[in-house]
Amino acid sequence: MKKFVRFGYHNIELELPVHGLYLFRNRGELISNVSPLIREGINDGEKCYFFGTKKLGEEISKRLSDATKKSPNSLTVAKKVPATERLVSWLKTEVRKVMVEGFRALRVFVLIKKPVEEPYEMLLDDFLSDPRIPLVFICLYPAKKLNSLEVMDVLKLHPFVFVEHLLQPNTFYSRIRHSIWLDSLTGVFNRRYLNNQLSRELKRCSRYRRHLSLIMVDIDKFKKFNDTYGHLKGDELLKAISKLLEENTRGVDFVARYGGDEFLLVLPETKKKDAKILADRIRTMVYQYDFLPGTPAIEETTISAGISGFPDDGGDVETLLNCADVALYRCKELGGNRVESYGS
Repeated sequence: MKKFVRFGYHNIELELPVHGLYLFRNRGELISNVSPLIREGINDGEKCYFFGTKKLGEEISKRLSDATKKSPNSLTVAKKVPATERLVSWLKTEVRKVMVEGFRALRVFVLIKKPVEEPYEMLLDDFLSDPRIPLVFICLYPAKKLNSLEVMDVLKLHPFVFVEHLLQPNTFYSRIRHSIWLDSLTGVFNRRYLNNQLSRELKRCSRYRRHLSLIMVDIDKFKKFNDTYGHLKGDELLKAISKLLEENTRGVDFVARYGGDEFLLVLPETKKKDAKILADRIRTMVYQYDFLPGTPAIEETTISAGISGFPDDGGDVETLLNCADVALYRCKELGGNRVESYGS
C-alpha cells in the first residue's frame, strides 16, 4: 500500500494522508499550477478528481487530454462542488473503491469560494489520522480579495499541510510548516498552534470516544546548564531536544514548545500507559545523548515528563494541561529524570 506521495515542483515526498491548501490569485494561475499536479497523480497511478466550475473543468480536461487518453479512468472532473458533508461522505466510500480498482491513491482538488462553516480538517479527521488511507485532499482558495486577517482564518481551517505556489522554486511544503504556527527557535509548533489544534483533537476524541494523551517535558536544571555553558549552548540544547522529540513521535502526533524549556507532546489515539512507555524511552535517549560533543560535561542532561490523558483526567484543554503539569511537578519533587502519570 502506498504510504508516501511525491508532490509538486521539488518532487517532495509527503506522508499520506495529506490535507493541503493552495491560495491562488486568479483563474490562470490556478489552472497553470493545478493541472501539472493532476498530471503528476495520473502518471503515478492515482485516481484524480477536480471539483470546481464548468469552465475550469473544461480547461483542465483539455490540458490533460494526452494523459487521460493513456489512462481513461484516471481523471473525473465535476462541474460543481457538492455540499461539504456530502463530499466527505462520498470520499469515505470512494477512497476504498479506487483501491479495489487498482489505483495507488486518491488525489482530490476542491475549489472553495468561501470558508466552510465546519472545517474540512475536522470533518476528515478519521481520514487524516489513519495512515492506512492513501488520500491527497487539496483545497483551492481564491486569495486575491483576502486581507491578512482573512488569510489567517483560512490557514486555521487547514492545519495539516500548507501548500503555496506549488510549482515555484520557493515552494513551502511540510506538515503544518508555516511561520504562524512555528516556534522561531526550535522549529516545532508554538503555543498558538497547540491551543488551536489540541482543542480540535479533544472535540474529535469526545465525538468518537477515542483516547488522547499529553506528555509535558521539562529539561532538568536547565538554568544551571545555561549558567555553566552560556545561552547559545542552551539554545542548541533546546533545538536538539525538540528534534529528538519529533523524531520519536508518529505522523499523527505533534510536538509544541510550551514555554521556556518545556515541550508538550500531543498523542491522539494513545492511552496513558502507552504514553508512559514512549516518555520513558525518550527520557532514556536524552540521558544517553551527548549534547556537548567535545566538551566535558559536568553532569548528564536529563528530562522529566508528566502525563495526562483523555478521558481519564478531564475533557478540556486547561484541565489536561494542569494535570500534566501536576504530574511533572511530582517528577521534580522526586529529583527529576523520571516520568509520572497524573493520578498514579
